[in-house]
Amino acid sequence: MRRTGEEYLVTEGIYFDAAANEVPREALYFHHHRRPYVNQAELVGHVKLLNMRHTLLFGYDYRHFSKRTDVTAGDGDGCNCGFYAENINPISLDTFQETTPPITDLTIVRETFGTNRIHAFFWQDQIDLHPKLKVNVAGRFDDFNRERHRIFTDDPGTVVGIQTRNESAYTYRAGAVFVPVPEHQIYFNTSTSFTPVIDVPENGDELKPQHGRGFEVGYRTQALNGRVQADFAWYHITQNNLVFAETLTTVNQAGEQRSQGIDVDVNADLGQADPSSRQLWLHDSRIH
Repeated sequence: MRRTGEEYLVTEGIYFDAAANEVPREALYFHHHRRPYVNQAELVGHVKLLNMRHTLLFGYDYRHFSKRTDVTAGDGDGCNCGFYAENINPISLDTFQETTPPITDLTIVRETFGTNRIHAFFWQDQIDLHPKLKVNVAGRFDDFNRERHRIFTDDPGTVVGIQTRNESAYTYRAGAVFVPVPEHQIYFNTSTSFTPVIDVPENGDELKPQHGRGFEVGYRTQALNGRVQADFAWYHITQNNLVFAETLTTVNQAGEQRSQGIDVDVNADLGQADPSSRQLWLHDSRIH
């Protein structure tokens, strides 16, 4: 449980007035009140089945992110954008001097409330098939809910801008590590991903959640009693329904993005080797 907040007056609009040779500015005052609640509970057990050792994990993940944003008045009738232009003097390009007096009127005219909740259940099984072969399989179900609305302080009983979202998905991951000899490892893993989309386009349509899938195959080795470590990996990642900003206030959703490549990582210890480095390296390279 945490309680955090931040407030700032930020310039959101900057223009050039050629006739007056000055730069008008539009500033916006924000005050964010954040109240996150996060809890994760896990149960781990060890089972031997069919002469194989299983390390089982079951868990529940709860995330509750609540935020209220206070904003000052607009710069004209019917404008609720929050611009504070009437209190910000333009900057003259002849003198470059700041002539705006200290701003003391930060009267809040609107409040925006937003809550994101995630309920997730997950499991994992790390299986020791053989002293030289370990397999890891896991899955996770996420249920995401979002609520948002806005009120104006002069009429708090009227709620506007109501938005709700509900998205759910099941994702998984699986991998294996094969160790023919202690100095060499071959591994493979694949996984899927799910990212809720909280952006709302100008027309109010509900955007699809982002989904991804990745594959990786790699080889790890050690030499000179652990003083040289090398990793070689090939990966392929596909992401769907990516969201990108067109302007400061509009968003759009793309179709698909792909990336693939090869990673090479070589580390060498030029000093005296640590006798325990070999054991630690083998332990840390297991799939978790």
